[in-house]
Amino acid sequence: KRSNNKYLHDPDRKWIDLRPFSALYEYGHWEMDFIVSKHNSSVLLVLVERYSKKLLLKVLPNRNNDLVNQTILVMLKNHKVRTITTDNDIAFSKWKNLEAMLQADIYFCHPFHSWEKGLVENTNRWIRQFIKKKTNIQLISTEELKAIEDWFNHTPRQCLEGRTAYEVATEKEYGMIVESLEINLPTLRIWGQGEEL
Repeated sequence: KRSNNKYLHDPDRKWIDLRPFSALYEYGHWEMDFIVSKHNSSVLLVLVERYSKKLLLKVLPNRNNDLVNQTILVMLKNHKVRTITTDNDIAFSKWKNLEAMLQADIYFCHPFHSWEKGLVENTNRWIRQFIKKKTNIQLISTEELKAIEDWFNHTPRQCLEGRTAYEVATEKEYGMIVESLEINLPTLRIWGQGEEL
């Protein structure tokens, strides 16, 4: 039944096959998805930058097209955006308007192939460690969301050679070398003698 929806047959839609190869190694390519609530229409909008792994979160009361587009625009206003990859959720049916606002290309996974945006899918599974499936997303506070973002963005990662998403993103955005403090971890990163202790 889903395949009969008109928004899946948009002739102008760009599939992930056309996404530039540079999305694998260049900063500014984002993946996007929703985590939905079983209690109501509220959703958690998840944006992850592929190179730095930086995470952005926002709770929305619903998936209204215009609301989603405006929220994404606000969330990414201070970030470099070259492309966005997402799935075929009807909430993204006004993708052309979003492209025009961001001046960036939007690419779509093939229908029923959400694994093609593997980074955000894997991130969602990690987010579920903090936000369980039965959680009422509408009740998640701004402070709680910020704490989750901080955990992801200020935790050293092996895939980033021990750096944090915040450190890598800040260097790419502003050319500044910074050091994160993991405010949600029991220990801090301590620097001395040019080595991490």
